[in-house]
Amino acid sequence: MDATTWGFEPGAVAIVTGAASGIGRASALRCAEVGLRVAAWDVDQGGLDEVTAEVAGRGGVITSAVVDVFDDAAIDAAFTAVEAAWGPARHLVNNAGPRSVDPYTFREGVGRAVGSMEAMIARFLAAGPGDGASVVSVSSVAGNYTGSDPAWYPTAKAAIAGLTRALAWKEGARCRFNAVAPSLVATPRMTSYMDSDVGRHWAETNPLGRWADGDDVARAILFLLSPFAAYVNGVLLPVDGGQTLVL
Repeated sequence: MDATTWGFEPGAVAIVTGAASGIGRASALRCAEVGLRVAAWDVDQGGLDEVTAEVAGRGGVITSAVVDVFDDAAIDAAFTAVEAAWGPARHLVNNAGPRSVDPYTFREGVGRAVGSMEAMIARFLAAGPGDGASVVSVSSVAGNYTGSDPAWYPTAKAAIAGLTRALAWKEGARCRFNAVAPSLVATPRMTSYMDSDVGRHWAETNPLGRWADGDDVARAILFLLSPFAAYVNGVLLPVDGGQTLVL
């Protein structure tokens, strides 16, 4: 499959944050699969090495960098490096953020989760991404459809959806902005929870009878990034198998 199959400009650049595992890793693989040049960013060097080797082994084009999205200087340096090598990025998968188990106060958690997303977008727009630019940010059903603890986590996820709508309204002439809201996704760090009574109940009560995997979310992201979604702007798309219908 090449970029033109999805309507992408061949060789256009996609930045994927949190690319070392889970949704980010799957998104990096799928973006490369359709012919985009991928800049994979994460704080996990080992995970980046693995996804880089996998993409390259499949004939894709990828570069990777250790980037902390909570560090504005690191964001700027990473964008500058990509621009020097390939020119401005056309697409952004805004995925990295703090985990719900991270021990932040309410102010810290909301500030880091939403502030990092806004900082990434601001730097992306500053480069002038050009025609067909698109951003997909990763929120959660915990923000707009369900509740969860600690309180900063659903608050921040709801704010990501709000940021997406605000930018879609304000900057839509320059770039499309959408977000996905996954439910629980099967990743290595979720293994113990998946094997718990609560985790098994979650899968059993889902209308599709299973947890999501990274690809389930990555394919939705790829659609929203692509020209197939050229008139989709400001949307929060649940990717939950219908879980919120039965909660």
